[in-house]
Amino acid sequence: MTATKQRIIYLGTPQFAVKPVFALLRAGYQIPLVITQPPRPQGRKGQVTATPVQRFAEDARLPFLAVPNVNQPEVLAQIAAAKPDLLVVAAFGQLLSEELLQLAPFGAVNIHTSLLPEYRGAAPVQRALMDGRNKTGVTLMRIVKALDAGDIIDQAECVISSTDNTGSLREDLMAVGTDLLLHNLPQLFAGRLKPTPQDEALATYAAKITPADELLDWRRTAGELYNQLRGLLPETSAYTWYKDGENWQRLKIWQMRVAEACGNAAAPGTVFGVDADGLLVAAGEGTLHLQLLQPAGKGRMEAAAWWRGRRDLQKSGLRFAEPEQEAGNE
Repeated sequence: MTATKQRIIYLGTPQFAVKPVFALLRAGYQIPLVITQPPRPQGRKGQVTATPVQRFAEDARLPFLAVPNVNQPEVLAQIAAAKPDLLVVAAFGQLLSEELLQLAPFGAVNIHTSLLPEYRGAAPVQRALMDGRNKTGVTLMRIVKALDAGDIIDQAECVISSTDNTGSLREDLMAVGTDLLLHNLPQLFAGRLKPTPQDEALATYAAKITPADELLDWRRTAGELYNQLRGLLPETSAYTWYKDGENWQRLKIWQMRVAEACGNAAAPGTVFGVDADGLLVAAGEGTLHLQLLQPAGKGRMEAAAWWRGRRDLQKSGLRFAEPEQEAGNE
């Protein structure tokens, strides 16, 4: 493909944000600079690791900056020196100042993984899954100072599969977003786009995931608990508490599914059976199969195997704690 003259500075951080910059290169756009978050400790060993976007830039021999604040004067000076025509942002993780937005003649666009104005904010994919939505999408938007409030350039819907989690859905959405970006760039540079303002009355906010979002409340329905876990995976798990003798123990849940109707009348959180598919646990409505667990201080294991090794709990019975029971016991 014939190289274009447009110069695009790309800002992104995680693995799913590699796809757009790779596509821009293949399409012939010049990438004078890539900007990403700085290396940070990762994993249980806390090894300091560069972001996937930085690693891509290194492999592609692209100039890059890994900075904690893209709006610092020295960073702005380097961006200005790169003479960008446009800034493209995808899951970067930092807000862009007005001064930064003015450094490119064509401004800045963002690939946002929701159908704006729904799910503005840090966790649109996670919240859509947790809310049990069966459809979401991608928005290509102009970046303005207000959070995810810029005019909409283009949108595309995506179906959410019942087996999707945050990782798989993000990959699908970013593939769609990359296509949206490449489709609209020629029109953008030709000045033929007519972005649409967002309807502020319809705006909703997708708050950042916190540890409180990981705690399972067994009074909720089986479907709601399943969706909660889908929204957390694969970066983190859900967890619950159970009493082991006089002590409270934390148990991570990495895999579950909604069980077929089995007519249990047990109290929410009660383990009332086990089969080849895992532990049967009563929810506020319906039943869950817990399939993959991680006890404190141990690795992940099949739920049935964990249960077979806990004859003491089999004899005494096991009921996972409700949220108010764990207060003060962590």
